[in-house]
Amino acid sequence: MTSSTLLVYVQWTGHVLAAATVAAPPGQDIQPAALAGLQLPVRYIGGSSSPDVEVCVPAEELAVLPVDSQAVKIDSALSMEVRPDRSVAALGSVPLASSFVKFTANNTLTVTFPSPSTDKALVWARVQPQLVSNLGQLADGSRTAHGEDPGTGTVNLTMQPPLPHSVPYSILVLVSGFPPLLFTLTTP
Repeated sequence: MTSSTLLVYVQWTGHVLAAATVAAPPGQDIQPAALAGLQLPVRYIGGSSSPDVEVCVPAEELAVLPVDSQAVKIDSALSMEVRPDRSVAALGSVPLASSFVKFTANNTLTVTFPSPSTDKALVWARVQPQLVSNLGQLADGSRTAHGEDPGTGTVNLTMQPPLPHSVPYSILVLVSGFPPLLFTLTTP
């Protein structure tokens, strides 16, 4: 196998957020920060996402998997997910809608989705205040949370510390098996 494509993915759900082509297989494990920096900016991801929405994913939430460039084409990498056994599979084609995600008054982000067939879905979300101008503000205002679907198709993610009221956030929601959802939402 010639490992010439590096997939940068979210460890919790396996969603591939970036890919790079290299001339030769890496001789050692590659740290996500070597490819993504401290924060990987995620912008327009297709579908219903808006081109002016951005969320920065911390490198410690990411992992890197080298794969054969024939097995995963670089132009289709963002529609893939890395499974727990490190195999790579295509994401489903049913998109999530921003109407499936809402803030509740008790600082919880509720994500509802069509329940997967037999596997319990993993859910990961990153919320970031809009109009962030520097990395120092990212550490203060952004939150990441994750959870596992108990089989109901609904996961409640508690954001800690609590989010301020009436603030617009850029949100990246990842549910295993579903395409990513990137949008904006204001806290109640």
